[in-house]
Amino acid sequence: MGKKSLNRVFVYFSFKLFVLTILLLLCLGLITNYAIRNQIIYVANYPEQIVEELRQKPVLLEEDLKDLPDYIQSQQWTENLDIQAPFQEKDRDHLKEAAITGRSISTSIFQNRVYQRVMVEDGVYIVSYQLVSDFTSSRLRQWLPNAEFCLLIMGILIWLVGFALVVLSSVRQIKQELVRLNRANQQVKELNLEKPFEGSNLKEIDQILRSMDHMRQSLLHTLKEQWHMQQRQKVRLQSLNHDIRTPLALIKGNLDLLKEETNEGSEEIIEDLAIGVERLQSVLDLIADEEKLEKSKEVLNQEVIDQWIRLGQSIAKKKNIQIKLFDRDSYPVPISLDALTSVLQNILSNAVDFAPVESVITLSFERLADYFRISISDQGPGFKEEDLKSLLMTKYTGRENKTDHQGLGLYVSNKIVGEYKGEMLLENRIGESGIEGAKVTILLPMNLVSDSITDEKR
Repeated sequence: MGKKSLNRVFVYFSFKLFVLTILLLLCLGLITNYAIRNQIIYVANYPEQIVEELRQKPVLLEEDLKDLPDYIQSQQWTENLDIQAPFQEKDRDHLKEAAITGRSISTSIFQNRVYQRVMVEDGVYIVSYQLVSDFTSSRLRQWLPNAEFCLLIMGILIWLVGFALVVLSSVRQIKQELVRLNRANQQVKELNLEKPFEGSNLKEIDQILRSMDHMRQSLLHTLKEQWHMQQRQKVRLQSLNHDIRTPLALIKGNLDLLKEETNEGSEEIIEDLAIGVERLQSVLDLIADEEKLEKSKEVLNQEVIDQWIRLGQSIAKKKNIQIKLFDRDSYPVPISLDALTSVLQNILSNAVDFAPVESVITLSFERLADYFRISISDQGPGFKEEDLKSLLMTKYTGRENKTDHQGLGLYVSNKIVGEYKGEMLLENRIGESGIEGAKVTILLPMNLVSDSITDEKR
């Protein structure tokens, strides 16, 4: 079965209205004919027939005019005509014309009124009547407009009802087709992409559905490819995790042996190596356990801050840089400390790389009214002004030698902070002699407390 176009639906709608109008006119004609045959209404020229019968009488008396029906009015004509009811002043010219010529017609949009001269034994009379169908019953004529007007109103009302029914039928048909479009849209929202979209009986909507179905197939193919890619990456990551653990276990075992045999001067170096190995071990544990990675949230307390200070000291030791701590407030919001530790490690590594030997790096952990602020300041050359807007972009680095650094540190750190609705700010510390170093500030909103409690309850 061929598809219908919207033009065809419109033509069919117009045809139904045309048929409705023709049927209505036929029905009104039949009703009028029935009413006339059963003397319910008069024909339009019935008053004219009565007047003509009066004029055919050999002698017409004034009493004959008084016996006329109420829809025929009469008045005697005189030179100084005094208008009497039911005539009005506006009828004077037509009365005068009828008296002179024998007949006058007043035309209007809704009806025509005829004025006709009748010769009576004692003078000249003017009779007036409307050329319109009316009821034979005087009661109906008293309470209702003329029959012709009543039939017209009835016809309009019936046509409007029919028009409404035709419109509802057409709207229902189009709505049924739009429901299919809505179903297809809902399938996409729910990512139910395996089931093909059903077609439509309307060409235009069917074309949209076909286009959406092609998009569905493309999206399904893309999602499958992405899923397979993620699975392959997961396998590679698991393999890499396993490959790293073997030499890491060997390094850890040898460090334990060195601790037993080393002298006092080497203990601090071995301790730093052990901290790095433990850090690497914890990261591998999180990668291996995705569920743990999602749920590993703790509160940032003084013990964690002490661990971070030791981490900074171990990183800074290679350039004999001193780590100073100004403020050490705690952060009462459950967060992923491993993720935040990675952020801090990236920033500290950058600070140590650019800071001069035997300089100072300052750490600060402050609890403010709306934010928890972590600040890291160094005494290096600072950021280039043209680089400040680009440093948080992926794979961007301010180093001249880019072969040994991928430029992902600040970008990844900024993404991690953003997951907690936080913000990372980069700026230069300005002193009397100009730029005195770089400063990185991390702002974590305090209102995450309520969100975290809600998540835990869920």
